[in-house]
Amino acid sequence: MSLRATRWRNRAFFIAIGLTATISQLILMRDLVAVFYGNELLYGLILGAWMAWVAAGAWGLSRLPPFVRPGPRTGAAGLAGLGLALPTTLAVTRASRALMAVTPGALVEFGPMSATVGLLLAPVCLLSGALFTAGVRLAGPQGFGAGQAYVWESLGAVAGGALFSFALIRWLDPWQTALLVAAVDLVAAAGLWSWGRVGPTPDARTGAFRHRVAGRAVPLLVPTSRHQKKEEKGDKGERNALGTHGRASAGVWGSGPHGRGSGQPAQRARSAGGS
Repeated sequence: MSLRATRWRNRAFFIAIGLTATISQLILMRDLVAVFYGNELLYGLILGAWMAWVAAGAWGLSRLPPFVRPGPRTGAAGLAGLGLALPTTLAVTRASRALMAVTPGALVEFGPMSATVGLLLAPVCLLSGALFTAGVRLAGPQGFGAGQAYVWESLGAVAGGALFSFALIRWLDPWQTALLVAAVDLVAAAGLWSWGRVGPTPDARTGAFRHRVAGRAVPLLVPTSRHQKKEEKGDKGERNALGTHGRASAGVWGSGPHGRGSGQPAQRARSAGGS
């Protein structure tokens, strides 16, 4: 895959996360307020639980070792799960009063309401937070930093809010909107999954080729250097041996007037002739 295609893949991934998170928040908040006859306290509870679960999802995935980088297929599976979590959560939200056996028209106490809100928002929020961190780890080695991820995720969130406010809320009901968002996420996940089967980029292939060449060349160079060291040691030993032999020969067979081997016999001969 080319570098340009890889960048657009990363941008589409973060746009899908932002768009899904914003539309999911608007749909679920409206339905939760309708189910629990909410007021300002319920709004604060929903927003607080949303922020807490998103932070927990991002923090939990960030605890993985730095060398653990999710692949494109992991991101595709998470994005598909995020899309399917919205209609599922919507269905459970609308059935929550019946599941809690609350009398129609009665207000739900603060404790059960807080627990229900927290449990209902957990799947969507955890997945959106974890997917952002996974996307940053996936795109980081490709030169797509966290700053760019925030920008494109924010653009997706703005687009999702504008689309919901000016189009979806007018022409579609919450069920249709949730299914539409799920379909968009599934299409994006399918594209990301197919991109995951494509080989590395040309730069990655070039780097891998260089590593293979270096890996094959190093074993060839190492024996050569060792052989050179052995030859140098052999030459040094031969020079030392020749130097020792030369000094020994000069000491035994030297014939000069000051040589150790010739001076003493000549002096003895002169002494014997004089006597």
